[in-house]
Amino acid sequence: MAGNNSKILVCAIGNKIMGDDGFAQHVLSALESSKFKKNLPPNVEFADFATANFTMANLLDDYDIVVFVDAVKKGDAPGTIHEIEINRADVRDQIDLSSEAYSFSFHESGLEELIVFANVMGFLPEKTYILGCEPKNTEPSVDLSPEVEKSVEKAAKRVLELVNEINEKIIQ
Repeated sequence: MAGNNSKILVCAIGNKIMGDDGFAQHVLSALESSKFKKNLPPNVEFADFATANFTMANLLDDYDIVVFVDAVKKGDAPGTIHEIEINRADVRDQIDLSSEAYSFSFHESGLEELIVFANVMGFLPEKTYILGCEPKNTEPSVDLSPEVEKSVEKAAKRVLELVNEINEKIIQ
C-alpha cells in the first residue's frame, strides 16, 4: 500500500427502487451525514455503482482498498450483517456461478463478476471488503423492510470502523 496517500473507496451496490436491494444506498446516505462524515478519514471516497456490472472494473484502478456495500443473500435472518474480506491473490480467473463462494449478489451481472473481471484486467486492489445485509424484501419499493432498516446504522458504523482500521494498518 502507498502509505498515508492510500485511497479507499466505499461503493454502494444495489437498486434503490427494489426494497432491501437498496440497502447500500441507505448506508451511503448515512455515511455522508454529519453524524458519520466528521469521523471519516480524508482518504475515503464514496461511489454508487447501482446494479454493478463488469464494465465498471476500471473505476477501481485508482484505489488501494475497496469496501463494497450490498444486499447479500446467504440464507440468514433478514437484517443480518455479513462481512467478507477478499485478497486479490485468492480471486480466481473465471466465474463459477455454481460456487457458493461467489453467490451473494442479486444483480444480473453481479458483484462477483465485477470482482473477477477487475482482477483479470489488473484493476482489483490487493484487498476488497464486502459488507452486506441479508434482505427480506426485494420487490419494487423505495422502502427497506423494518429488519433491514434497523441494520443501516449498524452497517454505517462498521464501515467507519473498517476504514479507520485499514488506515491504522496503512500508517504502520
